[in-house]
Parts: sequence; C-alpha cells; structure tokens
Amino acid sequence: MNTPVRFGLRARLLTLTVGLSVVTSAGVWFVTTQMTRSALLDASMNELAIGSKNLARTISDNLQDTYADAVTSARLDIVAQAIDSGDPKNFRWYASELVRTKPRYVAIVAADLDHRIIDARIPKGRKALATGAVLKAPWAEAALDAKVGEGVFVPPSRPDWLAPSLAEGERVVGFSLPVVDVLDEPVGTLTILSSLDHVGGVLDGFSRSKGAALAAVAVLATAEGELLAAPDGARAWGRVDGYSASTTWNAPDGNAFATKATPLEGVMGVDGWRVVAMQSEATLDAPVAAMGFRLLAAFGLGLLLTALGMVLVSQRIVDPIRRLMAATQKGDRVSDIPTIAVSSRDEVGVLTESFNRMIEAVRDYEVGLERKVEERTEALTRAQREMQDILDNVSQGMFTVGRDGSVNGGYSAFTVEVLGTEDVRGRQALDLLQVSESRDVMTTSRMKFWLENVFGADELQWMLAEDEPVKSWELEGQDGTAKTLALEYAPIYEDDEVDKIMVVAKDVTAIKALEAEVAQQASSLSRMSEIATLDPELLDTFLTETKEILALSGEAVERIEVDPGDKSAIHALFRQVHTIKGNARVFDIRSVQDHAHRVESDLAPLREGTEPLTPEQVADVKSRIVSIGALVQEIEALARPILDRRSPAAHKRLDEATVEKVTKTFAALRRDLDDGVSLDDSLRELGAAVRGLSMQRLDETFERLEKMVVDLARELDKPLAGLHLDCGDLRVERSAADALRDALLHILRNAVDHGIESADERRAAGKPEQAKLELVARMVDDELVVEVRDDGRGIDKERVRAAAKRRDVADTGALESMVTQDLLQLVFEAGFSTRDEVSDVSGRGVGMDVVAQAVRELSGRTELSSSLGAGTQLSIVVPRGAVGL
Repeated sequence: MNTPVRFGLRARLLTLTVGLSVVTSAGVWFVTTQMTRSALLDASMNELAIGSKNLARTISDNLQDTYADAVTSARLDIVAQAIDSGDPKNFRWYASELVRTKPRYVAIVAADLDHRIIDARIPKGRKALATGAVLKAPWAEAALDAKVGEGVFVPPSRPDWLAPSLAEGERVVGFSLPVVDVLDEPVGTLTILSSLDHVGGVLDGFSRSKGAALAAVAVLATAEGELLAAPDGARAWGRVDGYSASTTWNAPDGNAFATKATPLEGVMGVDGWRVVAMQSEATLDAPVAAMGFRLLAAFGLGLLLTALGMVLVSQRIVDPIRRLMAATQKGDRVSDIPTIAVSSRDEVGVLTESFNRMIEAVRDYEVGLERKVEERTEALTRAQREMQDILDNVSQGMFTVGRDGSVNGGYSAFTVEVLGTEDVRGRQALDLLQVSESRDVMTTSRMKFWLENVFGADELQWMLAEDEPVKSWELEGQDGTAKTLALEYAPIYEDDEVDKIMVVAKDVTAIKALEAEVAQQASSLSRMSEIATLDPELLDTFLTETKEILALSGEAVERIEVDPGDKSAIHALFRQVHTIKGNARVFDIRSVQDHAHRVESDLAPLREGTEPLTPEQVADVKSRIVSIGALVQEIEALARPILDRRSPAAHKRLDEATVEKVTKTFAALRRDLDDGVSLDDSLRELGAAVRGLSMQRLDETFERLEKMVVDLARELDKPLAGLHLDCGDLRVERSAADALRDALLHILRNAVDHGIESADERRAAGKPEQAKLELVARMVDDELVVEVRDDGRGIDKERVRAAAKRRDVADTGALESMVTQDLLQLVFEAGFSTRDEVSDVSGRGVGMDVVAQAVRELSGRTELSSSLGAGTQLSIVVPRGAVGL
C-alpha cells in the first residue's frame, strides 16, 4: 500500500534556511571579491602602462640625446684637428664639459684610423684609463665604414680597454661615428659611451615609488628577453622572457608579476629594446584577501547562528533516524533486526513504516533463499561428481592451466598414465611437460611468451595465437624410454577473456612409429617404381658408373680433408655430383637426381667461397656424399633380385658380326699355323677382332640420351620433336663411350635449356616452330669428331663478357680485348654461367666444366662456334688412339 508523504514544517524551515544561507553567502562573497579584484587590477594595469610609457620615453630621450651628441661632436673640427695633429688640448676641454654636464656618459673617446686612442674623457671619481690603451672592437671597425653623420650602435658590453673605469658588473652602450677632415676624408672615430647603470637608476625611481622591495619593478630588456638594466633586487633574474606586452610573468624567485611592456622609440626602436613595468600580484591580491577575510568572518557568524537553529529543529528529525540506524546494526542477519514503533505521521514516520515492511519481506525471502541454496549446492556437488566420472573415463590426458602457469585441481585419471607421474596438481605446466631450455631453447622461449600473453585475450586474439604453442613433444620416461605426445589447447573464457587453458595430451608414440614405417615402405615402393620398368642392363650400367663416380668423390673428399683449401678437389667433387645428377636424369631415376640436386645446392656456397673449409664444413661435405651412396645402395638392394634374374648372356652382350669375325679370324690363324704361313697379318686381324669385343657402338650409347632430351624439352616447354642421330657404324672403347656420353649429357642439356627458344620467340624471329638438334659423329683423318648442332638463339658474346666480369673469371682489360673464339672458350671455366638464377637444370656453372674435364681425360679438345640468332655448334675432337680406334 502506498502511503502519501507529508513534509512537515520542520523540514521545510530547515531546507529553506540552509539553502538561503549558503546561496546568499556564496553569492555575496563571489561578487564582492571579483568586482574588487577587477577594479584594482584595472587601476594597477593602467598605472603600470603609464609608468612603462614614461620610463620608455625618458630612456629613449637619453639614448636619442646621446646619439645627437655623438653626431654633433663628430662633425666638430676640434675632434678632427686633435686626431690629425695628435694634440688633444681643445678636444679635452670640450669632452670634459660634455662629461661634466651629462653624468650618464662614462667615456668620450677620440681614436685615429688605427684605433689608437688620442684622448678619452671620463667623469671624475672613475678610475683613469690605462695608458696607451687601443680601441679595438667590431663596432669601431664598422664606424670607419659608416657614412658621414651616421653612427654605429655600441651594443651592451664591458670593453676590456674600459674595464678599469667601470664598476663591477657595469656595462655600457653608446654610438661610434666616423670623424672626417675638411675634405670629408675619414681621419678616425669618436665614441660616446653611456652607463647602463644610469638607466638602472632611472628604473630604481619607479620601484621606490611603490614602497616595499620588488612590489613594483621596472626593467630594460632586449627583444630576446636579456636583462639590460634593473633595480638592485631584480638584476639577479638575468632574463625576463616568456611574457607578452600585457600578461603575467613568473620571476625566478617564485613571485608572479602583472606586466606592461613598452618598446623604446627613436634610434633604439629598431633593436627591439623595451621597458617592462611589473607589479607583484601579491600586492594586488592583498586588499582582496583582507576584504575576503572580513566577509568570511561575517558569513561565519551568520552561519553559526543558523547552525544553532538547525540543531534545535533537527532534533525532531535526527532522533527517529538514529533509532532506525541502531536497529539495522543489531544483528548479522535480517531476521535479527526488530521493527520500530512509529511515533509520527510525517516523512520520518512514513520512512519508518516502509522500513518495517521491508524487514518483514526480507525475512520471508531469507527463509526461501536458504532452501534454494541447499538445493543448488546439492546439484553442484552432483555435477562435479559426474564431471570427475567423465574425466576418469577419458583415454586422454586432460588438465587446465591457470594464469600463473600452474595446473589446476581437476584433471583426467589418464593424465597420470600419459605424463608418467602422479605429481600433477599445482605443478608448472611447462615443467610437467618437460619443456625446458636445456632441451630446446627456442621452444621453451616460445611457450613462455605464449603463456605470458594469451591470458586475458579475447576470442580473436586466441585464434591469432593458436599456432604458437608446441603441438608435438617428446616426453622422457624415468626408465629412459621416450614417448611422443600430441598436444591440443582450448580456451576457457570468463567475461569474454581467456581465464584458463585446457590442455589435451595424447600418446601418439605407436602412431608415429607406424607413420615412419609407412613412410619407409612408401619410399621403397617409390624406388621400386623407378627401377621396375628400367632395362636391367641399363640399371646395372647406372649403378656401376655411379659407384665409380662416388669412389672418385670419396678420393676428392680425402683430398679436402688433407687440405681444406684445395679448390681443385672441391670443383672436382662438384662436377662428380653434377654428373651423377645428369646420369640419373638420363636413366630416369628421379630420386637420385633430386637428391643429387639438393646436395649440389648445399655444396654451391662452399665452391664459391674464398676461405678454406672449416672442419665442420668438411665433415658436412663428407656426410652429404655418403648420403648419395646410401641412396644408391638402397636402390641396388631393391634391384638385386632383378639383376640376379638376368641370363648369363645378358651380362655381356656381343653382336653376332663381332663374334663371327673373331671365329673366322681364329680359324684362319689355325690354317696358317698348319701351312707354315707368316702370322703377322692374322695376328693383327685377331687383335683387332678381340678389341672389338670391348668396343661400344656410338649409336647405342647416344640413343640413351635421346629420351633425356625429349623429356627435358617437354619439361621446359621447348618446341623440340627429338634428337637427330648420325653416327654410322662407329665403335669406341666402352670407357671412352661412357666419357663421351657424360660430356654430351651436359652439352645437350645446355642446348635445350640455353640454346633453343620458346615457340613464341621462334615465330617472332621467323624461324620454324620446331627446333633442330643434331648429334653427329664421324672420323676425320685420325680424329673422332662428335658435333652437337642446334638452330637456336646462339651465344651472346656480350652476355658472356658481362658474366665473366661479374664472376671475376678474367682481368677486365683482357676481357675487353678478347676475340670471339677466346671469349666463347670462357664457358668451359669452372663456375661460369650466364644465368642469374639456379634451377635443377642449369645456372651453377658446372655442366660445361664437366665437358672440358671429360674431353681433357680423352686427350681431346673442344671447338665452339656460334652465331647470334642462328644457332650453335660444339665439337669434341678426340685422337683415334684415345678411343681405341
């Protein structure tokens, strides 16, 4: 039920009295003090302005008078005669009178063209100038260059030559003018110097007129605020900057001044000097403070009387409220608070009735609340038991981490088994997971940084940082075994901020082992797929040749171990790895090709370095060569069943014509033996036939290269249909055939990669879209000539020259003078390439180096010719005997 509230007379009187008293007192005090301060401030500022203007006018007149005296005196003949004749008698009399009549002048000086003083007059009582003093100053120099009748201002200073005549700290200002003779020729200078202390005396009068020290101050200052003249108490300020024409200025001693500044007029107006008249704000505020004190006393008396009346009136209001307060403090529970008797029907009585009703309602609610709390507590306990049952049956380690990085109380039973310890609760999470700097500094730092920054993050920040924590980790058991954990993390939010982190740990040791086994089997299957379709004899040839090259590589590594700075051994090793990569491409064994390419990339910086290899680098080189050997051994082990199933005849295939020739020659030899015929011819024929057993047909050797060329052209998107072979019936020793094949492998790769253009380029150049690539072998006199020709873009000799300069292959002067043939031979240098980027085909500067090495081993030579835009021809010329012919 709503009871209407009736405000009694006591409350109305109390409210009205307090309000009127406060508002009236504050209004009167504020208006009175503000009006008084405003009036006093206006009067003081007007007085300051008048004083500033009067002082500025007085000082301006003094300086203007000084300038007029200097101009007048400089034009007098007595000054010129004194300087010209060196007799200062008349000048001395004139200057003495001027000093006597105007005490502000410190010195009147006449000097000749060399600035030597002819005579100087100073007031009585000042110490005389030093004998023979010389007037040297920038303004004296400038005075000689000034026009007749125009003076040079002497800035505030304390000249050394005048110092004996000056008091301590005293400075002078003045004017210096040229003195001319009757012909208007300069004969010297006249300088009149006035004391700034005299100006200070003028300013002292303003300060004294205001009574107390520094109650009012007037100073003379430059435009930059430097203090030129001031009363005694203000000289220590040094500067009066930081004020405007009319503002408040805070002195270094802490006093605040109201200021008025007036610039000087006349000759000093251009230098920005000004007189600043100041009056202490404390003196302005003193009358206001006194009046305010009196007002406060009056207001205090009025408020005291009001308070007495309020006490009497409030007794009827305060006592019931005090009883209410006492009742509320009688117990800790609402049910302990008693109801209060209502003694009146005014606002206090209504408040008491409302209080009683509230107490009754809260008592009823308290009883129901206790029952609800009991029910909720029981439900929460039941939910906690259910959650623990779930955690105890989860086959994963689950626990939560708090803001301090420690594990909270609740965790799954499987956590103990996964982590191998029962010491879980309260442990630091990183310590529990064995994440420490002794094991992995980078991982530990990353995890610490993540834990320090992820708490308090919102959902977006969590998503941005969810890849930071480690997801897989090795856990070391007490028995020395290790297990692999897969770790997952989930945020637990409170007020939209990460408050806890749930960690899920799975033991994936068995899964990782199975993955490794599957990967090994997949690798083996990949190797098997590479060799399954390969001709057994070709595979055997590849394995044999690769093991021979690896043996040479081992020798090169041994040389490097003995001499880490052996560049020839490093280049040889690089060529051998490059050859293994090329042979693997020819035989289409991609795994060896890719692995050799990676090893080649790792060795490239070592080949290009200038310093000897470190022991660590030598060991790394050796391990990489061993890794190639291990891969070849793996392939050989997988291929062994295939190689062992070959028929005996497959190990050495001989063509029927060679066998028939040997048989016939042997039969003829037996007949000759029976008939007693000379055996020379027959033996020669038999020797030739036997040699033929170890000879290899060149067309069979070169046919292996054709597939490589076609595959490479397809890979590089080059318009090449195939490789045209023309070798006739030429045969060479098998070792020579292998050497020629290795050299031609790199020549043909270069031709496809560097020589042949794209289809668009060929069309733009007016060439047939399909490029030509030919491999021709023939005997010329006593030499085997093998040629590779293409109709591609040709070799740009200027690019060769630029690449040679860039790679420092030869001296710059020698490169500029090289003829085309010598320049083209540079492509066979180790490490030379015109490519700026490295691919798995070219760019390392190895291929043509391998060609040159193979041809040298056959005692042959290379001949290279090229026409830009028309194509290239590279010939290998080998003596007959070097190939078994």
